[in-house]
Amino acid sequence: MIIAIFIIFLFIILRFTVTLFNFISNPKLHRVAKQYNDPVSILIPARDEEHNILNLLRSIQQQDYTNYEVIILDDSSSDHTFKVCSDFAANNPRFKVIRGEELPHDWLGKNYACHQLAKHANGDFLLFLDADEKIKDGLINSAVHRMYLRKLGLLSLFCQPGYAVVWRDKCCTADALYPAHLTAGTIGLFNKKLLGCRGQRPIYVV
Repeated sequence: MIIAIFIIFLFIILRFTVTLFNFISNPKLHRVAKQYNDPVSILIPARDEEHNILNLLRSIQQQDYTNYEVIILDDSSSDHTFKVCSDFAANNPRFKVIRGEELPHDWLGKNYACHQLAKHANGDFLLFLDADEKIKDGLINSAVHRMYLRKLGLLSLFCQPGYAVVWRDKCCTADALYPAHLTAGTIGLFNKKLLGCRGQRPIYVV
């Protein structure tokens, strides 16, 4: 009984701490007037997403940000994901589709897909998106602004309206960013210049 009460009390303290942090740090990602032009690579790992991914691609088109490329990696889909994306990219030169390589034995599937995407990226910032997400206009510019404002190496955005959680790590490597720090379904923006800066394998969890 005492242990149960202690666990509940600890949970309440944790929730209060998180709430207080959010209130003080104001993590909401507000739209900003200042316009940025840093090259951003939007990277999308996709598997069996033929019914979802067009909503994301169209929402990217509606962004007010102009200096970006979109790379979609088809990760061994069993449906028509590759064709759907290829048809879309054929009419939109900023978008391109690649096929994923065979998974090495010492990698996890999605991490390796993101790793391949990062190797193809040309932007200074790497924006990883889930294929079943949809982003609102202004997100890219506001995220880049937050990166500069807080001098961040990584900005992780949770898919709740206007909500963001920020890690201030300037070097996102295996020993600097534990996988549990990012939850499946989040959006991750990395500063490519700081990614893997200690020569270790970077962790990609989106």
